[in-house]
Parts: sequence; C-alpha cells; structure tokens
Amino acid sequence: MLYGESYGAYLALLAAGHAPAYWSRCALISPFLSARSLHDVATPAVRSFLERQGAGPARRGARTSRAAEECLHEITAQMVICHGLQDEVVPVNQSQELRSRLLALGWREDLDFALREVRGGHNVLSGSNGHQLQEDLVSFFVAGLEPPTGAVSKEPEEEN
Repeated sequence: MLYGESYGAYLALLAAGHAPAYWSRCALISPFLSARSLHDVATPAVRSFLERQGAGPARRGARTSRAAEECLHEITAQMVICHGLQDEVVPVNQSQELRSRLLALGWREDLDFALREVRGGHNVLSGSNGHQLQEDLVSFFVAGLEPPTGAVSKEPEEEN
C-alpha cells in the first residue's frame, strides 16, 4: 500500500507507476502529476520548493521519468484521491486532471479509483472533515473500494 500527501502523493504516483507489482492500493492527498504542471500554477514558495527538490522535468540520461503523468498507464493499484476544493498550494485541478487521465486510460470511477473533493485547503485530513476522511482511508486500505450497488465486477464471470 502507498500513501502520500502533496509532494509525497506525487512520489507515491511515481512509485505506483514505476513498480506496479509492489502496490495493491494507493491513497493520494492533494497530488500533482508533474513538477512542470504544478510549477506553472504554483505560488512563488511552491515553485521555489520544487526547484530545490530538483523535481523538474526528466534530466537527459535519467533512467526513469520524473513525471507521474507519463507512467499512469503502468499503475495497477486501486486508488483513492482526496483534494481540498480551496487548496492554494496544489490546486484541485491537479486531481481533476488525474481523474481525466485515468478515465481516458479506461479506469472506472468508484471501482478502480475514487476522487473525493472536499471543503478545505491543503491539509484536508486536519480540517473539518478530517476525521471522516481518515476513517474512509483506513477502510480503503483494509477492504479496497467497495463497488457501488449494481456495479460490474472487474473479474469476468465464469461461463458454465
């Protein structure tokens, strides 16, 4: 299982994409897809942090991409994404873009992944909904995403 918040969520996406066999579930709080995608909309403080971390585009000769958006097709883990609607550090459009890309890859919302946009800023787990979100994340790590009533299972039914 993988868990990450903000920059940690970005790193969790990279880990899930570069070593998919190791992970069955991934919880992301306020993720971003790449340093470049965040850098373009970030505050000066966030841009400075990204630059200090060397989290820019892949360097010439790098063994693996440093843009999570480039390895999404490799991810096999179920994923829960939580993001505060008023997040000024990592804008919620980063999670919305992740959702769009997952859907384009054939992921099924609420079966393969779930996006939870909640009231609050960057630290949604300590906000007014934080306790419930924490319980939801524990449930996800224990049991995975529960298919909605009437949903089709990922596994094909055996024919008689």
